[in-house]
Amino acid sequence: MAARTKNVRFSSDICLLPFANPVRLAEDLAVLDNLSGGRVEIGVGMGYAPHEFRGFGIPQPQRLSRMEEGLEVLTRCFSGERFSFHGKRYDFDDVAIRPRYVQPGGPPLWIAAMSAAGAARAARFDAHLLPQGERTQVLDPWREAVREAGRDPDARRVGIIRSCFVTDDPQRDW
Repeated sequence: MAARTKNVRFSSDICLLPFANPVRLAEDLAVLDNLSGGRVEIGVGMGYAPHEFRGFGIPQPQRLSRMEEGLEVLTRCFSGERFSFHGKRYDFDDVAIRPRYVQPGGPPLWIAAMSAAGAARAARFDAHLLPQGERTQVLDPWREAVREAGRDPDARRVGIIRSCFVTDDPQRDW
């Protein structure tokens, strides 16, 4: 698709970050960023379904620490600078992502949030928001946290995830 289009942006929608190695994800995104001429974005979430955590062999109580550390590593990867990271879940030495990103600072980061804590996380990582809950529980707290950090929430984007059905014959295809 990147070879056939000039303006379409590419995103994963929501990549469940606790299930991904953040350095590997950053490298894959760098390749796609180069192939698309700088048109890739990344949306991440921390997941909630017990069967998914069981399927990946990851204890569900680790989801928060894996999300937080994954975001820290991912944003360091996006910087383009060499770095090391030593946390509870991840341990990386002397990492530099190659190829370099076309987009300075790496792909725009979107964070899915279902609560005020998730909204605060999105604001802390200066991310765009994919709200998955009520406005008063997610969007309003995110906007306030962005303001408290000295940034303008209107300079960020808010996504709405909705399914759509594209067809020329709805009766046949439904």
